[in-house]
Amino acid sequence: MLNVLNVLNVLNVLNVLNTAVRFSELQRAVSPMTQKELTCESLLFEQRGRVSRQGYPEVPPRVEYCITALGLTLRSALEPVAEGMRTHAIS
Repeated sequence: MLNVLNVLNVLNVLNVLNTAVRFSELQRAVSPMTQKELTCESLLFEQRGRVSRQGYPEVPPRVEYCITALGLTLRSALEPVAEGMRTHAIS
């Protein structure tokens, strides 16, 4: 069950913000999800075309994630779930 909530949480954060988000910002927003879980989920989203990932060759490295047009099509399905999570304080 936690994995499903993690997936919804990541997609919901990107959906609500609808702008490029650095990995560290995304990680803070989906806490207590671990870095490993977030990395795995974000790679799956990227492979499925729901999220785009842009890496910048800087020191320290910077990676930004942004929801894609395909990911935005999930908005109508995610909004009621996100509202339920907020209402019932599911974390």
